[in-house]
Amino acid sequence: MRKQPIQTAPIRKKKRQPVKQEQKPVNRNRTLKRWDAIIEKVGKQPGLIGAEIGVDTGKTCKVLFERIPGIFLFLVDRWIETPEGDSYYQGARKLCHEPQEYFNKAYNKVVKIAENHNHKILKMDSVEAAEFIEDQSIDFCFIDGDHSYIGTKRDIEAWLPKVKVGGWICGHDYDNKNTIGDVKTAVDEAFGDDIELSYNTTWFHKVK
Repeated sequence: MRKQPIQTAPIRKKKRQPVKQEQKPVNRNRTLKRWDAIIEKVGKQPGLIGAEIGVDTGKTCKVLFERIPGIFLFLVDRWIETPEGDSYYQGARKLCHEPQEYFNKAYNKVVKIAENHNHKILKMDSVEAAEFIEDQSIDFCFIDGDHSYIGTKRDIEAWLPKVKVGGWICGHDYDNKNTIGDVKTAVDEAFGDDIELSYNTTWFHKVK
């Protein structure tokens, strides 16, 4: 049975006090974070719709909600203890070794961060979540989940069709020397030279 697309109508907010483009060199300045790079690329125009793949404790979405008025975000993460043999281990992130208690706390924190903003939490595998999203319906997708080659590749393949022409598919930890994984190979294989590199080892591809 075909899954119904998720509606993105804004919620009522509670009142609260070239083809190849010239690439930028990788900016190693840690005072500029991944969210700075996202905002620089996607802008702050009203009505933006984005997806974050790999939310963890919500550091990125928190800043995006605060700095982009009215943004709607799909927040996608399993928030489960990493199963034995999962491709996530190939990315060798420390999250692979966290107990379920950590993920429960992380999920609850994200719920609190997002509660007064336009959002939909998709607590499931990222590829499964993509099935609920209409093609060419979002302005950007930021991938920061499974850092293995196969994990990055499957996220790009699942989410690229969901981004509007002129929008951005992007992610974190491209050629990050402090992270074991293979994000770079998957990104290069998908887009070749048609990427832009920005702050904090982020990468961006403009959808054509």
